[in-house]
Amino acid sequence: MSAEIEYKGIRVGGSKILLIIPLLGTILGGAYGCFEVYTQFKAMEKKIAAYKPVNISHLEKQMLTLEAQGATTTALVEEQIGGFRTTVSTLQDLIYDLKITSKEDLSRLQGYLDKQDVRNRDNVDLVRTLITDWESRIDGKLSRQDDARVTLDKDLREVIRKVLQNPLAAKVN
Repeated sequence: MSAEIEYKGIRVGGSKILLIIPLLGTILGGAYGCFEVYTQFKAMEKKIAAYKPVNISHLEKQMLTLEAQGATTTALVEEQIGGFRTTVSTLQDLIYDLKITSKEDLSRLQGYLDKQDVRNRDNVDLVRTLITDWESRIDGKLSRQDDARVTLDKDLREVIRKVLQNPLAAKVN
């Protein structure tokens, strides 16, 4: 016994029914999917038709303003960099001139110190000569004083000896 369905003179057996039911489900599911896609398409079409673009003109104005400010800032920075370069160049020149002047001053100072050193040595030699001469004079004077003292001492002894030998000398006192 097989299951059969008859409809308006068409007979369909059980095995064919098993093929027709999934086929009908697929066709109906596809039709439903197409309907849903069509419905969403129509809704999207309405939204697209109702879409009004956002006014971005104020953003464009701000961008132009920012670009102008950026250009002004760039020009100012370039001007300042140019000023810094000029200042650095001037400082380099001044440092170079200062270096040269310092070397010249140092050279002059070294010459002056060398001359002063020679004068100091000459002065030391002069002072030594003066001291030696002074010592020689003092030694001469001391020697003459010693000679005079010795002579005076001799003379005094001689006088004393003569006085002591003189018999009249005893009566004088």
